[in-house]
Amino acid sequence: MEHTKRDHDRYWKTVAFISCFMSIMIFNSFTETYGVLYIYMREPLQTTEYKLSWIGSLMSGFFGITSLLTSVLVERVGSRYTHLLGGLVLASSVMVSSLTSSIYVLYLTLGVLPGVGSSLVFISSTVHLNRLFSRWRPLAAGGATIGGAVAGLVWPQLISSLADAFHWWGALLIHGALVLHMLPCALNIKHKRNMTTIQYHIAVPVTWDSKVQKEALWKRFRGQVTTKAPGYNSFCLSYFFLGLGIMSFPTFIPDYVMTSLPGHTSSEVALIVSISGAGNILGRCLFSVVAMLHPNFPLHISITATIACGLINVIVVLCQNMNDFYITGGFYGLAFGGFSVAWCPMLVRLFGLENLPKFLGGQLLMQGIGSLCGPPLLSYLADVSGQNEIIFYTTGASFISSFLVVLPFLLGRQCGPGHRDDCPVAGVTNQAVELESIDSPV
Repeated sequence: MEHTKRDHDRYWKTVAFISCFMSIMIFNSFTETYGVLYIYMREPLQTTEYKLSWIGSLMSGFFGITSLLTSVLVERVGSRYTHLLGGLVLASSVMVSSLTSSIYVLYLTLGVLPGVGSSLVFISSTVHLNRLFSRWRPLAAGGATIGGAVAGLVWPQLISSLADAFHWWGALLIHGALVLHMLPCALNIKHKRNMTTIQYHIAVPVTWDSKVQKEALWKRFRGQVTTKAPGYNSFCLSYFFLGLGIMSFPTFIPDYVMTSLPGHTSSEVALIVSISGAGNILGRCLFSVVAMLHPNFPLHISITATIACGLINVIVVLCQNMNDFYITGGFYGLAFGGFSVAWCPMLVRLFGLENLPKFLGGQLLMQGIGSLCGPPLLSYLADVSGQNEIIFYTTGASFISSFLVVLPFLLGRQCGPGHRDDCPVAGVTNQAVELESIDSPV
């Protein structure tokens, strides 16, 4: 009986891992391709690069701004239904975008709504995997995020080919159809109440008083926004600086290369983003394994990769030919993959597993605000100065600043000999409405 239950649990963990991998790949395809789409959209829409940059900015901004609400939603209804709602929002918004040629409608359908849908999918997938695995958490979380790197490898070339054959609106329509595959992935996320939650609901009478329900919801949301946990504010400010430049490379590198090296085709330029995606895959595979070697390695990887991303953005302006850009793109993908794969294990190590939804929400909120301001600000600075290089100088500075902000907290942090990977932090606790015990050996 025990053997059968163990096999059953492993089956659902494997299915959940594959589903989260596919969903992360699909929603990351948006951020990896809208820089390529700019090339095809600018002339038909008769608009400027500054106005187009607001699409990606709104997408990244609302990804973070809605993260607090998403983390509350995950706590209340579970990862499966949050994930399912995100897939529906993403698919419908992209297909509607193919039916309009108004830049202002695209701000909503290709900017705001995909940002909201991506937030729903990402946080629900991340929280689900980190609760589901304990011993193999870094490898599971890192392996699932490889889906985002696969999107960076495949989707730029795919969207470029589709746009050449069917124009940009046809490419969006097909893209929306592919996003629909996220829905069966959401249904494969197991929804199971654990004994703690069941006893809690039996012991406390259920009330349907709307005023009480609203007050409880507001109390939980307020708890997501405020916390006394040491380092929380420093990391939130750090992710604001990170948000200012996190989308600059895939957004601006295609246009920068077309301007710096005229005569190259859109497919050749899109290959830079694809090579960055290949480096991203390698980085996530490599560093997800390295992160398991020691509990503190995720923190070290995150710091090193953040600094490397900043330096590589500065090196972009030194590239003289396509081979230089290809190599730089590969190294940027490698560093960004290391940062991405170490992020959640680092938060679990520093702040505890039970507070992961809360810290994800707060940091993604600040990253979203930074992402909302970043691309338009960088485009404006480039237009005013007449030098596109300032985009990558500013991006490099934002990555370095994000590390310097948390440096005092990291230097002052002392881990006692009894520090555990899953030790709780004072603040909101998590009433998990799903999944098996996190002490599972898998």
